[in-house]
This record gives sequence, C-alpha cells and structure tokens, in this order.
Amino acid sequence: MCLLSSCKKDNEPKGKSGDIIGKWKIERKEEIWGVNGTPENKAVDCEWVEFGTDGEFIERFTGDYQVVSRWSLLGNGNLEITASTNIPGSPDGLIIKSLSDKSMHLYYKGLFGSFYTEVTYNLYLVRL
Repeated sequence: MCLLSSCKKDNEPKGKSGDIIGKWKIERKEEIWGVNGTPENKAVDCEWVEFGTDGEFIERFTGDYQVVSRWSLLGNGNLEITASTNIPGSPDGLIIKSLSDKSMHLYYKGLFGSFYTEVTYNLYLVRL
C-alpha cells in the first residue's frame, strides 16, 4: 500500500499520447541497515510511469549503481519484463513472460559503502 500522496489514484498520468498503452505503478520500499545492524533509514515511495509497447525504467543510486527494468508487449498481449542490476550480491536478469496477475515483484539487496540495503519493488500494470 502506498503511503505517499503522489501515489493516489487522482495523480495517475492522464490521457494518451503516441503509443502509450498503460502505466506502471512502481512501489519502492527500502530499508538500510548500518554496520552495527541497526536500521538507519526506512523509506516507502511510489510513482506512476507511463509505458508504450516497449520501454524501460531506470533508477540510479549513489556509486553508479542502477536497476534497469525493460518491457516489451508480445503478440499474445502478455508483457515480457527483464530487470537487471549492477549491484554487488544482487540477483540479475529476472524475466517474467506472462503477467496474468498484472504485477511483478523485484527484490534486491547489496552493500553500499558501510550500509547494507534491501529494496523491494512491486510493479503493477494498469492498461489504459
């Protein structure tokens, strides 16, 4: 559940342009643990991103780390999603070829300097 006002239904992208066929609701939850094992920071964030038949969403972090999510609309109407990261210790190359439940879950964790972070993404597909 989104806690920020930017995630409310009223603030979804409006209208259609070009080949935009829908939008992602990207919900990001992050928990950073300090070197002593104590939570230093917790964040819940989310935003809406419009998407076309093909596209990508990139989130960049300090230290030139990034998570890249790419999608393509297949002939049968399903989406193929590939998510990759360059974060040390993170799973990479997640591929989902069918989104019957209209959602995708991406989880990664890694060491950023002296902090250990765990981030969960939940992507919800909403077709226009």
